[in-house]
Amino acid sequence: MPNDNKTIDWLLRIGVALQCAGHAWLVGKVLETPLLAWLWEPVDVGGLGLGEAAAVPIARVTGALLAVAAISTLVRPSRVLLVFVFVFQVVFAFAAWQTYEGFPLDVSWLGNGPLRGWGEAAAGLFPFAAGAARIAAPLVLLLVHWSKLRKLLGIAITPTVEWLLRISIALTFAAHGLEALQQRGSFLDMLIVSSERVLDPRLQESTAQAMLLVIGFVDLAVAGLILVRRWRLVAGYMAFWGFATAAVRLVALSPDRGWYEFAIRSSHWVLPLILVLAWRLAPAPDSLVKSNKSEG
Repeated sequence: MPNDNKTIDWLLRIGVALQCAGHAWLVGKVLETPLLAWLWEPVDVGGLGLGEAAAVPIARVTGALLAVAAISTLVRPSRVLLVFVFVFQVVFAFAAWQTYEGFPLDVSWLGNGPLRGWGEAAAGLFPFAAGAARIAAPLVLLLVHWSKLRKLLGIAITPTVEWLLRISIALTFAAHGLEALQQRGSFLDMLIVSSERVLDPRLQESTAQAMLLVIGFVDLAVAGLILVRRWRLVAGYMAFWGFATAAVRLVALSPDRGWYEFAIRSSHWVLPLILVLAWRLAPAPDSLVKSNKSEG
């Protein structure tokens, strides 16, 4: 048990460090991000109107701090830096919301009544759902690494942390499921390009579209199941699929872009993998009740 809890701590540290490294390069070097757009663009289009002279240095300093946080998280985690990483992830999602970056969900199927209005308002907050796992990862590490229960009793994942993990993973998978169901162009491109590079024959667009429909329904299903019950099989599948969808970017994208796109998505597989380990240590309450009845 102590070794498993130490593994959970290290998995979190590796996941957050990878995430920080990827965002450090994207924000500080590549610069093509919703954050820069939000800092740069005029107020009337959702930005802060700081202009290039102020926005670019702020982005570069942010990237440098994220690089420091990546190293610190592996060597000696810092509460201050992890709080900064958490705030950065929230601000990054907020910037995407304000500048209308990301995938535009189609809610026309909700009709023309008030339900569609609510749907459009919810769709505007989509960046927070898609980035929920990335937002939660540094917060979970903060709660686990300095937990007195982990150090004294060997309990790494408290009920509060468990629900934070389950909800954030569910939101991210549900968001990606909706994107898949609505045939996001970048998802189609990754399926076609990666299949061509790995399997040689080119995947037909109609086949890729059908695959995305299946992927979307499965993502929505596991997003619901992870909230209903402690199923290690479901969490294990989410860890596998989260890693696969992150790793496919190493194949489908150019090497100079693929690595940071993979690193940024580390929480998509690390967080569900942590649930697999935590639930192995602490079985579901209903299984304990059945065990007690059988013993009685």
